[in-house]
Amino acid sequence: MKNRRSVRRSGHDYTARCTYLVTICTRNRQSLLGRIAGLRAILSAMGQAMAAEWRGLPNRFPDIGIGEFVVMPNHIHAIITVGARAGSTRTERAEVRAGASPAPATLGHVVGAFKSLSDRRCRQLFTMSNPGRRFGRLWQRNFHECAVHDRETL
Repeated sequence: MKNRRSVRRSGHDYTARCTYLVTICTRNRQSLLGRIAGLRAILSAMGQAMAAEWRGLPNRFPDIGIGEFVVMPNHIHAIITVGARAGSTRTERAEVRAGASPAPATLGHVVGAFKSLSDRRCRQLFTMSNPGRRFGRLWQRNFHECAVHDRETL
């Protein structure tokens, strides 16, 4: 296996409380999540499923908070706070689901779980409407993140 260069910042504690802007792109920038009509993104069934998986992340990782996110045809942009205990970016939830991670979440674990869960859900949608065809992978390897250090940046 080749040595892969990490795009994460060396020495940064990804479990410490921090808010990030995250961008995740579909593999080969394929427009699988929707289409643009005028100035709006119209989500496909895959895009809607992916958005539902993103909204459900705090049920899996109780110490994160999710803020605004936007789904585009071939990528998403999202605000996520790792190490959140309470506050305006934390989503409401009635209960933490079984299988929730008891360990402090890292940004990589959260994004990895999201990509895995949404890929599985989108694969199911594709298989139902395209029997006999192969889906491949939904997401490109890795993701882009930018730490948000102040309100002005946010």
